[in-house]
Amino acid sequence: MDKNKLTAVLVHKLEEYDVERNTAIIEAKSFVTALSDTDAEKLSLLAENDAAMSKIALSLKKKLQGTAARPAQSAPAGAAPERTAPAPQAPTQSPNSPAGTAPQPSRARQAVRPNIQSRPINSAKAPSRPQPRPAADEKSNPAQSADASRQERQSEKKLISRPDPNADYKKFYIILGCSSPLWVLLLLAVLTLFLFVIGALAFSIAAIIVAIVAAVAIGTTLAVVGIVYGIIQLFEYAPIGLYEIGLGLKIGGYLMLGGILAYNLAVRALPFLIKKVFELAVYTAHKVVELYFYLKGACADL
Repeated sequence: MDKNKLTAVLVHKLEEYDVERNTAIIEAKSFVTALSDTDAEKLSLLAENDAAMSKIALSLKKKLQGTAARPAQSAPAGAAPERTAPAPQAPTQSPNSPAGTAPQPSRARQAVRPNIQSRPINSAKAPSRPQPRPAADEKSNPAQSADASRQERQSEKKLISRPDPNADYKKFYIILGCSSPLWVLLLLAVLTLFLFVIGALAFSIAAIIVAIVAAVAIGTTLAVVGIVYGIIQLFEYAPIGLYEIGLGLKIGGYLMLGGILAYNLAVRALPFLIKKVFELAVYTAHKVVELYFYLKGACADL
């Protein structure tokens, strides 16, 4: 559980919502401190989720705005007190009415009583909570879901949680220096592996193009020679001529099929693999930097 990482992410999000840095740090620290260990661990797992952190930061900003606007909503000192409706008086029994009969209210009071009851005193309308928007169906809007996922991946790549710069990192630098032979060799091995894979794919593209040119030249020559020789043999011995013509057409067909497959491999498949390997290298570098700051923040608590 890394509360420093969660605090840094919340401070970053509050600054995006135009909150001052000092206020954002105070609010984020108070929010993280008030959490239990279980809730803090769950939220630290969602620290890389940009949408969840944005919702939490937005709620903290609304809380700040509510606390700032609360004194302004208090009543002024010279305000007149609210008038309350007079309590209805109990009807008196007339001396001429017989005993045992309930006293009947007058018509004026019967007309006024519904109006009194229909007007509640000091009634305040309860604030309505904003209803959550229904989630968009991914099947109905595949383009929007793809754009949202792409933006989320880009935000995850850009966001790197940094520890508190005012903490003591002497132990971290000592451990980093002592373990430098191990992690330097590991970084060099990983970098060499990526360079070797990208270089091998680039060399394969050049080799396949050269092989296509050579195969087209040799195959075309064999196919043309076979077809021409078969046409000549038709006048002497027809079966041999037909065989030679069929062999030449067969060589041409195999040459066309192999050339198409090799061309697609060299022009489409291998460049796509190089692009994905490069993206994997960038993602790995991002995660290495993130691991560096994570270990730095963890060593500050030692």
